[in-house]
Amino acid sequence: MNRNTGFQYPSGDADDLYPASQKPIAKLNLFSPSRSDIRNFQENIRLAVESGDANPLEVMAKAKIAQKYIESIVGDGDREKGIIEVKEGARLEAEKYGEKSFAFAGVNVELAELGARWDFSGCGDPEWQELQEQMKALKEAIKAREDYLKALGEPTECTDENTGEVVYITPPTKKSTSGLRFTLK
Repeated sequence: MNRNTGFQYPSGDADDLYPASQKPIAKLNLFSPSRSDIRNFQENIRLAVESGDANPLEVMAKAKIAQKYIESIVGDGDREKGIIEVKEGARLEAEKYGEKSFAFAGVNVELAELGARWDFSGCGDPEWQELQEQMKALKEAIKAREDYLKALGEPTECTDENTGEVVYITPPTKKSTSGLRFTLK
C-alpha cells in the first residue's frame, strides 16, 4: 500500500518495485513548476538547436515521446484518457484540503467543474428535436455542396436559383500547413 495515496498496487507496493532513482515519480520530479524555469528550458532548447548542439528532429521526436508519457497519465484534453485512478485519487486528495483553491507542489490547485455538458436529448421538447433534424439536414447539404465545389476543375457559370442571376463559381482554395507527424512504434 502506498503510504501517500492509500492505493494498493497490483503487484505490491510501488515503492518496492524500483530503486529510488528509477521510481516513476522521480522522473516527474525532474520538471520544475516554475514558469521561469519552463521558459528557460524552452530558450535553452532553442539555443541548442540554433547553435547546432541539438538536432531539431531529435528534439521534436523526444518532446513528442514526453508528451505521450504525460498524456498517458493526465489525458490529452480532448478525450477521457489518462489513468483514472490518478485523476480520481488526486481529486479525493485535493478535497482533503477543505478549500476550493490552494497551493500544492509549486502549482495552484482549484477544485472546479470541468467540461460540464448539458444533455437535451431526454427533455422531450419537440421544437428542440425539430431544430436538431433541420441542423443535421443543413450540415449534410453543406457537406454535399462542399464536395461539389471541391470537384470543380475550373470556374463554372451557373444560375442562382433564388435570384435568377448568372454567377461564376470557382473551385475553393486549399490551405494546409506542412509539418511532421510522429507515431510511436
